[in-house]
Amino acid sequence: MLSTNQEQIFNDFGFIVLRKIFDKKEISFINSEFNSGLNIAEKSMSRAHIRKQLNWSNLKPEYPILSGLLEDDRFTSIAKQILGDDYIGSYSNSNSFSSKVTEWHPDISIRDYDWKGIKFGFYLQTTTSSTGALRLIPGSHKSPFHEQIGDLKFKENIVDADHEGFTVPEIPAFYAESEPGDVVLFNNHTWHASWGGGENRKLCSIGYFANPKNKSQENSATKISQELSSIAKRFPLTIISDNWIDGCKDNPQRKRWIESLTKYGFIKK
Repeated sequence: MLSTNQEQIFNDFGFIVLRKIFDKKEISFINSEFNSGLNIAEKSMSRAHIRKQLNWSNLKPEYPILSGLLEDDRFTSIAKQILGDDYIGSYSNSNSFSSKVTEWHPDISIRDYDWKGIKFGFYLQTTTSSTGALRLIPGSHKSPFHEQIGDLKFKENIVDADHEGFTVPEIPAFYAESEPGDVVLFNNHTWHASWGGGENRKLCSIGYFANPKNKSQENSATKISQELSSIAKRFPLTIISDNWIDGCKDNPQRKRWIESLTKYGFIKK
């Protein structure tokens, strides 16, 4: 769980860096599973968009360590602390980036969605401000600052970098420089980006959201799942495996998650 001070930092700034969550042995196992997934991804799809990104789900029997992180108490205890008892584990993914830029974006826009969710992200290489470390804008998970940033003109978007506007490094931000084993926790509404770095920057991510409690939240969840289905056409390996779904029979927590993920369209029947 987060300490009282850590929870306040997360709530006020929209993110926090958690140091040394994984030890060297765990990172070695994670790297091995990542490289296996990368080998499959490189044969299955081309690198997409300005990020030159590959993306795949770890919720498969081939990746027991990365898959198991979604149900690991180091993460679920924090998800419960932030999102409440009725939180949903939604994904464990891996990403490979071979571009120097990831454009400024929130995972979920406040303007368009009634949603509460979090992401844990961790790189498998050392990152600095000039070599691809995650950049986050403090307080950008809250209105009206979130929308004010959205009204800015950016040079880069997910497709290209041919626009008039601010480049990624021109926007003031916190650099979440990290070593393998460190984890960045951030709100889905927090604006973030990256700059620099070489080929095959390895990023793993784990996501949770609060189970919808009203019609507005239900509509937002359904809309988000529809958009993710469209993204899956570009990244077909992000689809959750039947093996992970079938594993819920003796796992009440996963069964509850799958019921919600299916209800809102994140898992297709």
